[in-house]
This record gives sequence, structure tokens and C-alpha cells, in this order.
Amino acid sequence: MRILVVAETLGEAGEVKQLLAGEFDDITLASAADPVVAGFCACKPALLILAFRELPRAEDYFHTLCRFRTTLNAPCPQTLIFCTEQTVTRAYALCREEYFDDYVLYWPTPEDRLRLPMAVHGAVRRCCADSAAGSARHWPSTAEQEELSGPESAPLTPDEPAADAPVVLVADDDAFQHKLLRRILRDAPLQLVFATSGSQALAMMKARCPDLVLMDVNMPDIEGINGIETTRRIKAIRSCADVPVIMITGLSAKGVVAESLQAGAADFLVKPFDKAAVRGKIKKYLDKSAARRCG
Repeated sequence: MRILVVAETLGEAGEVKQLLAGEFDDITLASAADPVVAGFCACKPALLILAFRELPRAEDYFHTLCRFRTTLNAPCPQTLIFCTEQTVTRAYALCREEYFDDYVLYWPTPEDRLRLPMAVHGAVRRCCADSAAGSARHWPSTAEQEELSGPESAPLTPDEPAADAPVVLVADDDAFQHKLLRRILRDAPLQLVFATSGSQALAMMKARCPDLVLMDVNMPDIEGINGIETTRRIKAIRSCADVPVIMITGLSAKGVVAESLQAGAADFLVKPFDKAAVRGKIKKYLDKSAARRCG
């Protein structure tokens, strides 16, 4: 199996090769400084290992390949990305949404050195299964790539006409979560708007109340306003007091749950997202809001 390992430096790519050399022989190395398309075309790997320390670097590298997919003259390879403890949730979501195939918790050092070759063996099996089925992996289309990397929706302003569809405000500092939610809700009859801090969310709420808020619990803010405090202040705005707030959290601590409920939260969504849960809870609270207005 032909493998291409790309890292920030050739030295770091070489470290990865050493972990695989006992079981896999056809390994080519590349660094971030090397031409992306030319290096890929010279190797035409069946497996692409993106061993960057920063996950966005792996995304950027792969997006570059996708933009030139018509000139690569090669099927899309299996893709394996490296991540840290801080980015493992995001790596999981990227793989679950099929942007990449698998991830390895690697940096700063791989505690489980056998996890990497095991992941490569998994990629070999998937390649063999695809070959046996006579199917070739396709490169993500431009539309699929734009969905991941395109600009966010502009926030509502007082001069912007109200949409017929319910408005859902997503307050989260992670742009990837914005893109992931937009993907999950892309065919739902909703208008999504985004805030990246508590103060921005409050400003948007005061300008125009949405029908529902998805609020990240741990969203940092230059003024020290996290998601729980932002929820508490939203509930203090008379015109928005009845707007349901669903907290987004990767934490299950009882203290976080209790504090969020005391602040006025209606419900919770846990990262990584389950599509059915996200859509189900949004529909539940929008239906309640619509019934309350009609009543």
C-alpha cells in the first residue's frame, strides 16, 4: 500500500515513518513547504497521513488537493489525521462526517504507539474492500468543500427583513461547530445566525430576538462571559425571556447542568453531535414556541 506522510517538517514526517517501517515499506515523506499537488501526483498514495500538529493545517492541505481534484488523475485516498487531546473531539466529528476516514491521538507524543499501525491496517482493509466491490473513492465536490470552509451566515441586523423560517442563533466560539451544525441542519426550514462570543450574542438578541438559541457552555469572552452567564443575561432581557436556550456542552458534570438550569436553560445537546438529537430538540422547542404564540 502506497503511503504519503505529510507533516510540518520532514523530520516530523520521518518520525511517523519510523513507527510504520517495520510493517509498511512504500512510504513517501513530504512537508508543508513542498508543493501540495505535485507531491501528491508523484506519489499517488492509497493512504494519506496528515501528521500536522494543528488540525486546521490538515484541513487546509486536504482542501487544496480537493480544489485540484480534476487534475490529480487519481482516486481520493484513505485519509488519516493526527490530533491532540484538545482537538480529538473535532477530529472525531470530521471523521464521523466523512471528511476524513480515521484519526490518531498522536501529539505531543503517541502514548499508544501501536494505534498508528493499527489504523493503517484498517485503511488497508478498507482499500481492499473497495477494490473487491469495484468502487473508487471520489474527491469531495466543490459544494461539499464550501460547506465546510465557506463564510458564516451574516448576523441579523434591525434593518434586515425577517425570514419566514424560524431563526436559530448559534452562540459558539468554534467556527467548525458552526459549519457542522449548518451541515446537520442544511435541509431544515430554519435560518441560522451565528455569534462567537457572549457579548456578541447579547447584542444580537437585543437587536432582534431569535426563535431559539443554541448556547455553548464554555464559550470564552473578552469580558469573561461564558455560556451560562450569557444565558442568565438573555433571560433578563424582557423581550427575549421566553426564548428557549439549549446548552451545547461536552461536559456532563452535575454542577454544569444545575447551574445552566438555574440560569434559564431549557435543555442540553452534548458534543459530539448526534444528528437526530439536534434536529429533534430544535423541532421540539420551536413547536412549543409556535404553540405558545398561537395560544
